[in-house]
Amino acid sequence: MHVLIDGMTCRVRPGDTLLQVARRAGIEIPTACFYEPFGGQGNCRMCTVEVHKTGDRTRLVASCTYPVRDEIEVITSTPLIERMRRNLAMLLYREAPNSRYVRDLYGRYDAPPVTPPDPQERCIMCRLCVTACEKMGARAISAVSRGTTKKIGTPYDAASSDCLGCKACFEVCPTGAVTVKEREATQEIWHREFEVPTYPARTSGVIKADPARCTGCKTCEIVCSLTHEGRVAPRLARLRIEQDAFADPTPTIHLCEQCVGPDCLIACPSGAIGIDPKTGARVVDEEKCIACGICVAACQTGMIRLLPDDKAKAFKCDLCGGDPQCVVSCPQRALSYEARDT
Repeated sequence: MHVLIDGMTCRVRPGDTLLQVARRAGIEIPTACFYEPFGGQGNCRMCTVEVHKTGDRTRLVASCTYPVRDEIEVITSTPLIERMRRNLAMLLYREAPNSRYVRDLYGRYDAPPVTPPDPQERCIMCRLCVTACEKMGARAISAVSRGTTKKIGTPYDAASSDCLGCKACFEVCPTGAVTVKEREATQEIWHREFEVPTYPARTSGVIKADPARCTGCKTCEIVCSLTHEGRVAPRLARLRIEQDAFADPTPTIHLCEQCVGPDCLIACPSGAIGIDPKTGARVVDEEKCIACGICVAACQTGMIRLLPDDKAKAFKCDLCGGDPQCVVSCPQRALSYEARDT
């Protein structure tokens, strides 16, 4: 099945929402409360679009929650929609003026002037942090109070014994409203202090790249996907090659850094990410992975992702057990497997 979005024919997969279809086609629709692993919430309404369906009236829908079941025509920007987004940006800024994300949104839509009641506020009540906490099985935070005093917090604003200290809420918060106080050996979140865990360094090696040697042939991506998935599917490779021949002919090589203090491992609520004792690689146990996406949000380099198929598990570089096939197969020797200081 296909739909027409802003004049572009886009392929629809079973279960897709309008926002997923648009993003896959490279069509931008603004959001303020969307986090892909959690699905759409429809809270902020910034992603509202216009839907035309044969035999039905034109409708305005939240694209993050609208399931595509018929062949429809979608318009992502009209004078009415832009006016709605401008007013929404104004309301979000009024609620959370201290958030850089919200300030950028406010400026982008040139929203009308408004005086925020609390200049230090950052929360837009998107509830992503609450959803993340629920997925961890903790339920330590929730929406408390009512009306204009409603906020996200723990019961009685006290340290909650249910809090795991996983920082999942912190990782998914789009506005920086959830904060973590980092100290030398502890960290504090939601009024509760936790010891900072320590992890061993890599014990064998790490993959290094020399972009000057790389020709962008993507042999490494092909071999990686064949090794791990049994098929040629570069989008499933554990490394990524990007190249813009018009702007800069030198390819950009994205590799997992096998971090010493791995954010993905620390954030994982199910214990699915561990350390290979032979290579020191940070590896994913698919049997334990619950596909919550918290590790994806936590990773600073974007090199852990969710498999875009029925398996729906996190995947990342595992160094191929100490013999990385991308290094072996690179015809230009742009990749190398090097020892590191421990």
